[in-house]
Amino acid sequence: MEKPSDAELEILLGRAVDWIKEQRTHHRPSSRPFRTLERQELDPFWEATILDEIRVREVRRIEVPPEFARFLSEGLIIGITFIDTVLLTPFARVMGKSVPFHETVHVAQFEILGVEQFVASYGRSLASGLTYEQNPLERQALDLTTRYSNNPGTPFNAYEAVKTALER
Repeated sequence: MEKPSDAELEILLGRAVDWIKEQRTHHRPSSRPFRTLERQELDPFWEATILDEIRVREVRRIEVPPEFARFLSEGLIIGITFIDTVLLTPFARVMGKSVPFHETVHVAQFEILGVEQFVASYGRSLASGLTYEQNPLERQALDLTTRYSNNPGTPFNAYEAVKTALER
């Protein structure tokens, strides 16, 4: 994949911010709060305020514009976060409770960084050639999700973990 020029990257990042805001506006009205069981599984790890604001929408497939898809990892996208609105595919259910946790990490990142800074960090990492797994924001979400999945009976304050790592 050819890396975009600095000027092209700035245009792409601006479009990505707009797209994320549009997707949130589109999907939020038909989304739902976490179901009781989902909420019970997440409660020991997250503050109520963040869980209260998240809305979830189940969709058959997640599509991204081709101009952004070229930077994402090949394969099926099973979950995506648009600020405080999460889309999950049926495959996310197969993956279990780790997907809602992972997407909640992204909600926290959006909240702490703001949309523009989240997109700039995420987009610049991918445009530089880092893979999905190497992207610092994904790496944080993957690491915290692994911590959660490996020890679901050992609560930790995930929001503070996200915040502390982002402040470094």
